[in-house]
Amino acid sequence: MMSDSDELAKLTSQATNVDRLLQELLVRRRSVSAGDLPNIDYEIDRARTRAKMISERAGAITVRQLEEELQQARAEAAPDGPRMDMGKLVRALDRALGWRRDESCYIEDGTRKLPRLRVVAAWDDGSFIHFVIHVLAGAQEGFLGYCYEDGPSRWSWRVTDVEAQEVNVLSDQWFYGENLVLKIEGAAEEEILWQYPVPDKPLPVNTEELRSMDLGPSAWISSHHFPAV
Repeated sequence: MMSDSDELAKLTSQATNVDRLLQELLVRRRSVSAGDLPNIDYEIDRARTRAKMISERAGAITVRQLEEELQQARAEAAPDGPRMDMGKLVRALDRALGWRRDESCYIEDGTRKLPRLRVVAAWDDGSFIHFVIHVLAGAQEGFLGYCYEDGPSRWSWRVTDVEAQEVNVLSDQWFYGENLVLKIEGAAEEEILWQYPVPDKPLPVNTEELRSMDLGPSAWISSHHFPAV
């Protein structure tokens, strides 16, 4: 039986090949005749479906691996320990997004380009961890929001650089094989598009609401995007 590590390596190679194929198909689509469009659109749909399947499988394996590695540390956590450092979380997220830029490439004027992906806000309101990513892809830009529930005991683990380890889980859960540029298509100006699963709680629908809300006991805000905060 193939080990998790070997299967992940295989899936990574497959994801790279599928992404390359998808980009080639998208470029070809710009110059094919109307009669050939149905065929190439069919191939594009197949490639996207395959990429999604690979992403889901790899994400499940990675989350399981990391959860097993951190299980003992969680068990030893002090419930009243310190919360996670949002500044460190943002730096770890920005690094992870930098490594994932290839998966969010876009085509502009027939040229494959990479977007700019930056976390502009992250906060812990005592019950939920939130972060918002600014996606800039040429003339397109938008904001993607992510939110998940967690308890304070998570951030008192006896683990060095817990924020970076947490981002390893989040990156593979939400970013592996995902084109973040496609997710901002159709967004209104300054709208925050919250990504599934979305908890049943009030969330800022745009950056204006984010600027004005109380973010709780632990928060980090980009001074470039929110200079008045």
